[in-house]
Amino acid sequence: MKNMNENNIRVLIITTSFPRWKDDNRSPFIFEKAKSLVEKGCDVTVVALHTPGSKCYEEIDGVKVNRIRYSPEKFEILQTTRAGIPAAWDKNKFVIFQILLFILKLSFFIIKNKKKYDIVHSNWTISSFSAVISKRFHKKPIITSVHGSDINQAIKNRFFCFLTKIVINSSNKIICVSEDLRKKIINLAKTPSHLLVIPNGVNTNIFYPDSINKEKIILFVGSLTQNKRIDLLINSFGNIFPKIDDYSLYIVGDGPEEESLKELAKNKLPHSSVKFTGSLSREEISNLMRKSFILVLPSINEGFGVVLIEALASGLPCIGANSGGIVDIINEEVGILFSLDNGQELENAILTLVNNELIYEKMSKQARIIAVNKYDWSIISEKIIEAYKDLIPIR
Repeated sequence: MKNMNENNIRVLIITTSFPRWKDDNRSPFIFEKAKSLVEKGCDVTVVALHTPGSKCYEEIDGVKVNRIRYSPEKFEILQTTRAGIPAAWDKNKFVIFQILLFILKLSFFIIKNKKKYDIVHSNWTISSFSAVISKRFHKKPIITSVHGSDINQAIKNRFFCFLTKIVINSSNKIICVSEDLRKKIINLAKTPSHLLVIPNGVNTNIFYPDSINKEKIILFVGSLTQNKRIDLLINSFGNIFPKIDDYSLYIVGDGPEEESLKELAKNKLPHSSVKFTGSLSREEISNLMRKSFILVLPSINEGFGVVLIEALASGLPCIGANSGGIVDIINEEVGILFSLDNGQELENAILTLVNNELIYEKMSKQARIIAVNKYDWSIISEKIIEAYKDLIPIR
């Protein structure tokens, strides 16, 4: 065994969501985590879902990436949108066969390559299930990071609940990205002793402020799903638009609710005031955040909200629903929380930031400070490495 007092740990990261290519917007925080671990001295291999157009193997910034085919390429639909497997499952329950095949193939990969790594770091419970059922053959410690969609799916679905309980009880450690998720797991599996709360991080070199080129843009970034409550944002913006008619609402992302949201915006607001950008690259999102005025995330059951810390790093005050992991990030120093589904409070929050320059400037400056000092990946990856070292014997 290598000297584990150093960071020369061989890490296998397995995940059901990962960038399909460099600078893609499919869970880029998983890549950033892997890249930061490499920068700290770890040897990192990622195994993820293959998607049409992506490479089966490549190396990106020192991270070795393997993408497993689980179906003929044209039928690979588990990562079609940012919402990933939950969205695919909601659309077509027959994807269960693709999910099971991926679990099986991922298990074989772990067993076949067991001598090449010291620890398995799973992201989301489906990939972790592969590590758990093959553990008797690979005999490596398993850390599972839960991000929200997996736990929320388990709460409402018996199959995923069964799978999730097995994963929680069989992993050596569970990393919860928010306190809300930790509480949900305790309620679900009654096993609090091996739970850690370590948030996701942000690359503060990619997301940074630009106070000179600001535009009057209210921004949403995320999957276009019912859970995100973008309809509430559109309605609220429409109600206050006569007071702030020089502002625009930008909705970034794709998903099953896109057409109904476009129809709502068309009926509620002038055409030029709402822009649906579709899916954007990480670079495009970071550029847009630097130009925008505030970011709004009205989600229900948000596991963490990576987009929030990206916004903070960009100097953007944030408005979010008082729900899930959002409350771990937004406080009175950097933004405003509104009661879940309360459009009037959302409208008041937007008007407060638009009309009070002093409050806005204080929040904008503090947002960047908190992002750098609390959420930068260099800080978060150190916490993850300490969790690894707790499970790997020192020799």
